[in-house]
Amino acid sequence: DFYEDLKFHCETNSISYKLKFKPLEVSLLVDNLISNSLNADAKRFCIYVEEISGHLYISFMDDGVGWSESLGQRDVFEKGVSTTSGSGLGLYNLKQYVQNELHGQVFVDKSYSSGNKEKNGVKIQLVL
Repeated sequence: DFYEDLKFHCETNSISYKLKFKPLEVSLLVDNLISNSLNADAKRFCIYVEEISGHLYISFMDDGVGWSESLGQRDVFEKGVSTTSGSGLGLYNLKQYVQNELHGQVFVDKSYSSGNKEKNGVKIQLVL
């Protein structure tokens, strides 16, 4: 109900993968990614799941304005890094949860392009 201006798309590719996780924490992390996309003026939010060499890849992509130039070489997953009035904890918490609880890794695909000439978009990928 809160995201009526955002179109969602999800492709699971019929992958079956068992993983223990805390539903509330995962829903908060996904909600944070969606909120970041809305703040970046995204109109589409996509989740794409694939399995490669026994690893699960979960990609979160949007068609928003992309990463701010002010970030420079800073890691977007550093504690306190923000280009908005936010706390800079959302992506930090995402990385901590993925590494410490799910025993995976999280990356930014800086080569990603949403296909929109005016807005690059963002792609964040979890590898479990």
